[in-house]
Amino acid sequence: MKILAAALLSLSFLVVAPCVAETDADQAELLGTLTGGSWHSRDGQGSYRVILENVGFEHVSCHVWIEWLATTTPGKKQPAQPPRLVARASYNEISSGFWSCNPKKVGLAGATLTIHAKHTYSGENHKFCAVLGAPGEYRDQGLC
Repeated sequence: MKILAAALLSLSFLVVAPCVAETDADQAELLGTLTGGSWHSRDGQGSYRVILENVGFEHVSCHVWIEWLATTTPGKKQPAQPPRLVARASYNEISSGFWSCNPKKVGLAGATLTIHAKHTYSGENHKFCAVLGAPGEYRDQGLC
């Protein structure tokens, strides 16, 4: 009987674990958004949007999303449409570490994204820079 109870208890952890992981993602706190710059490709043109989210609870980290928005130019028969999301990418170099972001210290000049961040454990300051390109493409510049 004790073996059966222990087996059932261990199986209950397998059922609960995926729910906890989903809950963490749902509890991201929006810090801010920034829209600007422009991109051009053979398929279209548009602007960038950067979304900053706080994730975690004890040592809060920043998750940064880069989005490419397509714009349409109004024609004689077609009114202007709202921007359409073309691509979305996580800025992995900052999002996969324990960095906290201050939305007031984020800049988007042309196609260059800069984010001043602080490591949540060591307190180290770091400036992340990325050059944004065509939809879905960016290049981290390392130290800048």
